[in-house]
Amino acid sequence: MPTYALRNFLYLDQQAVDDYLAGMQGALYEEKVTEAKESSKSVGGEGGISVLKGSGKLDSKESTAVEKRMELTPAAKFQRLYSLLEEAKGIRYYETMDAESWLEIRRNDLLELGVSITFSKLSEMTAASSQMEKLMAIYKDVTGHTLVDSQSQAAIDGINALGKLESEKGIPTIFALRGNPEFRFVGYLDASLLRVPKERMTGEVTIFCKVQRRIEKGEKIELFDLISAVEILATNRAQKRKIKKTKPPEFLQQVIRGPAAQVIPIAIYR
Repeated sequence: MPTYALRNFLYLDQQAVDDYLAGMQGALYEEKVTEAKESSKSVGGEGGISVLKGSGKLDSKESTAVEKRMELTPAAKFQRLYSLLEEAKGIRYYETMDAESWLEIRRNDLLELGVSITFSKLSEMTAASSQMEKLMAIYKDVTGHTLVDSQSQAAIDGINALGKLESEKGIPTIFALRGNPEFRFVGYLDASLLRVPKERMTGEVTIFCKVQRRIEKGEKIELFDLISAVEILATNRAQKRKIKKTKPPEFLQQVIRGPAAQVIPIAIYR
């Protein structure tokens, strides 16, 4: 009996899947299914008409072929890609790792990883800010008063603006191996490719990804360039000069130190 990998996709980069499939097959094509149908009919020899000597009827058979074209869904295309790579032994799966296994990872490797997901601090703050705004709106509707002062509102607006910039560049996401969370993989999710709200992606999942580069011990990667983002929001040169001299608040800074790897997420599923 065949076994099936039943996946619930939380994130899927359809363009990447199409590109990789085309690269392996030379072209993308749809499934064709041909069904053969056969029918038979009899012609009786009654009424004085002799059909065959010694027989009272004539049997004839007709066969027809019906061709159906099946359009592959994104999930079906992913399964085809996965099967081709699996057959070629082009995927490595990890949910635990040691130093020796880590050294085997190279640029452009395709990995399937059992991981726990966490998002950047700024992303979490933006989500909290969004919930706060909803609460503020309800409070104002009920009481007719605002819940926060103008200074607090300005801070909320600033966090939301930074969160929007971060999301446009890609949502910084940390994937820590289930068995060895000290080995981490960093990727940037395209918000338009999410199939569920990102708040539902926390916890243990499986990610299929492509390695961009390894971050060795002693090296680091900053999840989000806060200074550059704030400079974009500045309205004049004086503000930009002031920003460059200002150290970003520590609670918004987030640095991932090696051993780690930067990856391109292709699919996330359970």
